[in-house]
Amino acid sequence: MEGLLVSQTQKRKKNRKQSPCSSCRQRQRQSWSHSPSASPSPFPPRTPNGTAHSSNHHSSSHAQAHTHSYYSHNSNHHHSNSCPNRKKATGLAKRKAMKGQSPNRRKKRAATILSCWIQPTSAQGFTVVQTPATVKEGDNVILNIQGYTGSAREYVWYRKKSAQDPGRVKIVTFYSNHLYQSPSNIRQKVLANGSLIIPNLIVIDDGYYEVQINDSSSQILKGGAPLKVYENTLIKPTITIQSTGHIVENDSAVMSCNSKHKDLSQIRWYFQNKKLILNKRMSLPLNNQTLIIIPVMREDNGAYKCEVWNPFSASMSDLFKLTVCYGPEKITILPKHVHGQIEVLLNKKLILECQASSEPPAQYTWQVNGSSRAGNSGNIYAISKLSWGHSGTYTCMAMNSVINTAISKNIRVRVYEPSGGSIRGGDVVAGIVIGVLAGVALIVALIYYMVIGESSGE
Repeated sequence: MEGLLVSQTQKRKKNRKQSPCSSCRQRQRQSWSHSPSASPSPFPPRTPNGTAHSSNHHSSSHAQAHTHSYYSHNSNHHHSNSCPNRKKATGLAKRKAMKGQSPNRRKKRAATILSCWIQPTSAQGFTVVQTPATVKEGDNVILNIQGYTGSAREYVWYRKKSAQDPGRVKIVTFYSNHLYQSPSNIRQKVLANGSLIIPNLIVIDDGYYEVQINDSSSQILKGGAPLKVYENTLIKPTITIQSTGHIVENDSAVMSCNSKHKDLSQIRWYFQNKKLILNKRMSLPLNNQTLIIIPVMREDNGAYKCEVWNPFSASMSDLFKLTVCYGPEKITILPKHVHGQIEVLLNKKLILECQASSEPPAQYTWQVNGSSRAGNSGNIYAISKLSWGHSGTYTCMAMNSVINTAISKNIRVRVYEPSGGSIRGGDVVAGIVIGVLAGVALIVALIYYMVIGESSGE
């Protein structure tokens, strides 16, 4: 029996050397120095055949060794955060640890051992809050760390373009134990709680700020927040249109609001000095920087302005006039006429006015009875004193020289006298001819009757 006890004691010593946690061995050695009155293990040691040994068959020193085994002692201290050496326990040590323990204690011991093997490398147990929430050039800002309750060894601050940007640039490291930051001769300062102060902000301070907390439990926690620095003064923007020629109705129009500022996310558009109300043909992509109209119509003609702004400043562009070319169309000739004809008194003044809808305004030419009149190239055709020769057909031609389109309209002019006489030179000639023919017929008739009368008298 004594040989069996000696063998078991040697195996326990061997298992203690293979323990996964050096601090556990230290606590075990401390437990061996306890008095014999320490609380015994709830389960007696078992023999290799699985039967329990009675403590009456062992010496007091051997009973003490069974009571303060490595695992039973460590189970009383599983709440400790320290986990030095992560040596994997052998299968023999695990089986020995499982013997003589209740199922609940075995689960706690397994969790403790796993905690020595597996440590989290990052966490998000805090937030970074910007104070104040909106800042401009020259202001001071604090990036506050909120919600962190652990014990930090270091706070390391980085800056990058965005939260998704894989590249980052280290700004400063703060050592909590020494209350010291490195580098120390920079504008940014770190408070005792790890929060970052940035005084006298400039535009290039824009970006995403990330803090990495290396705490005393060997955890690495990360968090961050974006920082936007607005400009104090905004330069007047300009409007340009993307076109190689004239904008024609039913085509597209693309106008851009251009500014020297890098951030153009705050842009407003105005039309005819009122805030632009988008219709179904309009869109504002690229953070409102571009105004697209598809298709563009004549009602889109007018004055446009754009404004760049931020919470602290604003600047408006000069007026930009959009011209949409169309026409000519809907041509008319005044004065009003009936069935395409007007009647004018002989020797009176005649004024014909031609009108057509067009952008740019149409150019007009006139024709009389098919012949061009070079002296009347405007939309007004005037005759100071009508004569019989002014009767005829007048044609107005309207042309848009930009898009090379033209349209025309005819009107007939009839000159008459107040007495109802002939009203055109052709009518006078016809009357004379008719009169001559009538006179000839009358003479022929007289001769005929004279000849017939003489014949009957004989």
